[in-house]
Amino acid sequence: MSEPPSESKVIDNVTRPLYATVGAGDAAVQAVADAVAEVRQRAEHTGTEVSGWFEDARERVGSLPTDVQERIEAFRQRLAGLPSELPGWAQVREAFTVEELRKNYDEYRKGAVDLYADLAERGAGTVQRLRTRPGVDERTEPADDAADQIDEANAAPAEKETPR
Repeated sequence: MSEPPSESKVIDNVTRPLYATVGAGDAAVQAVADAVAEVRQRAEHTGTEVSGWFEDARERVGSLPTDVQERIEAFRQRLAGLPSELPGWAQVREAFTVEELRKNYDEYRKGAVDLYADLAERGAGTVQRLRTRPGVDERTEPADDAADQIDEANAAPAEKETPR
């Protein structure tokens, strides 16, 4: 029988997914903030160019029927250039060897594991940054107290055994 995992391993197994979730949320918040900043910057910059846009829009609307016809014709030509018969499943299976599939799997797995680790690291940093903000200690104190009580209850030996 194997030894039970160490306390630090158990804590890491619990906190790592939480940190990864916080990291993903932080990355999403940052992406939204960056998008908002970019939209604001564009709005400020383009406010002076609006009259030019109206002229461009009028020209585009005027040439729209011609552009649509040209694109439809180009699409038809591309479709005509495609092979008339796509390869079947057997041909696709023969094209990839087990080694190629394993290599691709390993690359994708490594990328996923690396991303997970990056998100967990980012989340740990975010949690640490949030903990240093003023007022957070007062809000997390009840949870810390409850966790301490649970730890104490788990550490105390079971005084009562159920009779059989």
